[in-house]
Amino acid sequence: MRRTSILVLPVVLVVLVLTSCGTLFTEGGSDYRSGAAAYEKQEYVTALRYLSQALAVNPEFVEAEELFSEVFAEGTSYYKNLAVTHEGIEDRQSADRVYYAY
Repeated sequence: MRRTSILVLPVVLVVLVLTSCGTLFTEGGSDYRSGAAAYEKQEYVTALRYLSQALAVNPEFVEAEELFSEVFAEGTSYYKNLAVTHEGIEDRQSADRVYYAY
């Protein structure tokens, strides 16, 4: 019994590691993970660029497609609010940042 559990334990650990890294071996997974990291930092433009690259490589990448729409919606809201906030300000750098991001 003990010998069987000793042999089964490494196999179970390897399977758990491989299944927990769902995007690790998916085509476009690296770009997806980079996009997710940028999204967590609220870097919406960068996140969209990485997610677009992931979808270009793998158009059927469901997780990337779902995250893309979430990032796009949240980023659009963020930049619309930023544009409204900077509406009366004559700061060219802020206006350029909002323009290029949105």
